[in-house]
Amino acid sequence: MKQLRVAILDDQALSRSGLRVLVEQAGVPAGQVEGFARIDGLMTHLAQIAVRVLLLSDPLPDGQDVAELVAALHQRYPGLAQVVVSSRLNTAYIGALFAGGARGFVYHKSRLEQTIPAALKSMTQGETYLSPEAAALPYHRRAVDQLSERDLEVLALLAAGRSVPEIAQTLGSTRRVVYSIRTRLKQYLNVSNNEQIIAAAYERGLLTS
Repeated sequence: MKQLRVAILDDQALSRSGLRVLVEQAGVPAGQVEGFARIDGLMTHLAQIAVRVLLLSDPLPDGQDVAELVAALHQRYPGLAQVVVSSRLNTAYIGALFAGGARGFVYHKSRLEQTIPAALKSMTQGETYLSPEAAALPYHRRAVDQLSERDLEVLALLAAGRSVPEIAQTLGSTRRVVYSIRTRLKQYLNVSNNEQIIAAAYERGLLTS
């Protein structure tokens, strides 16, 4: 992980410092790890430095909605692997994070000395990551196992009112791929038409308002 650049957003100095130590112990050089207490500092850094992984602790400073920030960062920096470190072990919340573009979720009461390095390794391999407590949630495990990151990206964009051509352009994909994903979403959500996808996704906890 010597070439990995990591950013940490946590408004609590003690936990921010603790996450930094765990990242460095995982093999990321100290000079490639930056911690931030406020969102504006993080945004300035992301605009200047090509960060690979963001560890984002909730609750966020200034009462910012976590899922909204994840979605906004994913749209602006699609290559940024976001891992949320959270005290909220909730299927709807985790589903919303992944639908918005998060790649990992770590429950803050897990053994962070194990889960943080595991999450970083998963991010470098292009995989998703759930700490054991989150992975044990029966519904969310099903969602992550059966719906890929790209499926959840398409779902989030459909919920935002984007058309298939717009989604294809945003994701750098083809319309055929997006149509295929939309069909898979219908099958997964057990709905008969496209208009029912979003309502069913909200009901299942894959999206939150």
